[in-house]
Amino acid sequence: MIQPTINGLAYDFTCLELGMFGDLLTPYLIDISYGDEVTPGILKGVQGIDLATTRGFYKANLSMTMYMEGFVILLKQLPEGYSEKVFPITCTYFQYGQTPIIDKLPQNRILKIDKAFRNSDTGGLPIRIGLYTQLIEQDGKCLYRRYG
Repeated sequence: MIQPTINGLAYDFTCLELGMFGDLLTPYLIDISYGDEVTPGILKGVQGIDLATTRGFYKANLSMTMYMEGFVILLKQLPEGYSEKVFPITCTYFQYGQTPIIDKLPQNRILKIDKAFRNSDTGGLPIRIGLYTQLIEQDGKCLYRRYG
């Protein structure tokens, strides 16, 4: 059983290791956001109460922000037309004394790059990256049951 804290320490952002083209990008990561959801189909009859639901459709989302220095390292790993390059991402959460939590996003593509800088950006230049992700395995399990 995973304890909420070990020696008073809980998981935080410093526990995250980003596996994306090696682990070169972890120090430059400002934030990462990923999640998934299922939208079921709803069967309706003549009454106002739903009859049943279908398995529905699965959708995952992924975005991250990193400093310009990390983005330069990332670009050096990518070919021309890099929106077509499919690559895996692994997010591993380590806490001393705990079993690592591993989230896998096996098939991802970069779709959007946003650069918006201000003269008040004294802590570095952030770049927002929008990605397509096919699915998310959170500690080995996907929200949507897969066949095969």
